[in-house]
Amino acid sequence: MIIPIIKLLGVVPQNGITPHYLCAMNQLKKKIMALWKISVKNSGNVACKNKRQRLEKGMFVETSTVSTIIPLGQSREAPMLAQLFMSKYGIEVDPKQMNRSNFDCIKIG
Repeated sequence: MIIPIIKLLGVVPQNGITPHYLCAMNQLKKKIMALWKISVKNSGNVACKNKRQRLEKGMFVETSTVSTIIPLGQSREAPMLAQLFMSKYGIEVDPKQMNRSNFDCIKIG
């Protein structure tokens, strides 16, 4: 794959590696992180494990992720988001309910 690109671009590789390939590899090594604000969309106990507890509209947590993909609805991020609500408010949120139906997600950084 690299050889046809070298011939097409007319670039002479140094040490057997083209400059364009090195540039692409350096971009892949950089980790892109995003900051998110996850807030409760509507008051109620729908997302709570214990139905005696209640989430109020406007409650929020802030988190960072390694990728720029929205963390809501991702099964690998849900337990972490539920733990953030537990740590901040003492409310057990069901990780299965961490979705866009119950929460808003805004990228803040």
